[in-house]
Amino acid sequence: MEHSPQETACQILRYLARHPQAKDGLEGIARWWILQERIDVGVDEVQEAISFLVAQGFIIESKLTGQESCYQLNPAKKEEIAGILNAPAIAGADSEQ
Repeated sequence: MEHSPQETACQILRYLARHPQAKDGLEGIARWWILQERIDVGVDEVQEAISFLVAQGFIIESKLTGQESCYQLNPAKKEEIAGILNAPAIAGADSEQ
């Protein structure tokens, strides 16, 4: 997926705002700064999606003391999930990628 120069510029500025002492060359910025920004955005998007799926009961969250949450399919929702995934809007979105 390509990003516009403006999007990339914003990612560089966000990185520098969080790491004001950062210095790097072109390749380092492309490999590390931009990659980190895209991972951070990706993690935020995944967190929102996970929260939604837990709230809907599609996935189950397990927590062990002092450990990161772990998520798994709620077997009781398996047929409902299959119906959602086979819906025309969802199936079309998957084939576009």
